Amino acid sequence: NVHLAQRDDGCPFAVKSIYVGRRRSEPNSMAREEIAVMKSLRHDNIVKLAEVIETSDAFHLVMEFAEGGDLRQYINSRGPME
Repeated sequence: NVHLAQRDDGCPFAVKSIYVGRRRSEPNSMAREEIAVMKSLRHDNIVKLAEVIETSDAFHLVMEFAEGGDLRQYINSRGPME
């Protein structure tokens, strides 16, 4: 789930919640891998991961907001990229 939020200064950001449950180690491992990859990426065309908030049953990834939807929406509306 991805939700739009706003900082105190009005700047938008996205929060992606990855629910893993307390006892499921495989989803937890996959979530940690996604977080590690996102932390390592540095490119103007890739949203930046600002912070990770871990709770007992979820990881909440605070990310730069990218207006216009996600890559899946782009491909669905415009067709495959070349």
